[in-house]
Amino acid sequence: MKPTSFTCLAFLVNRVIDARPDRDLSFNETFDAASEGRLITLLAERYGHMANFTWVTQRDTVNVEQMEAELCDAAAGFEGRVGKATSPVSGLCLVVDIILEAIQRQCAYAQIKNEKPSISRVIKSFQRFSGIKFNLSSIVLLTKEDHVS
Repeated sequence: MKPTSFTCLAFLVNRVIDARPDRDLSFNETFDAASEGRLITLLAERYGHMANFTWVTQRDTVNVEQMEAELCDAAAGFEGRVGKATSPVSGLCLVVDIILEAIQRQCAYAQIKNEKPSISRVIKSFQRFSGIKFNLSSIVLLTKEDHVS
């Protein structure tokens, strides 16, 4: 999944916000749709006359399903923490927040995935899976210069 898919979705939602729709999404509708993996579908059904969501919805089904799953994960972090709606488009603004969170999660995952594992991270992973504990401060690593033949 590329962030560009979410960026396109954010642009479309922003286009809807700029058009000032007669009907906003409630926070409950937003969270329910996200948790059920149908947020993109809801947006397309409700606001398809204001923005063309086919660029997102007509892509391969796996991509849309993956996007919905990532939006579901991102929305879970907001649920119960957003307060009350304060503007006529608060629900749509929440959708943009969820999309931005999904993008940030992708970028963070990509950064972690591309990092080279450090010895301390390898040891910590080993400890977590094996149950064997090490005192990391007492472990001394020898370099080639330290090794005496």
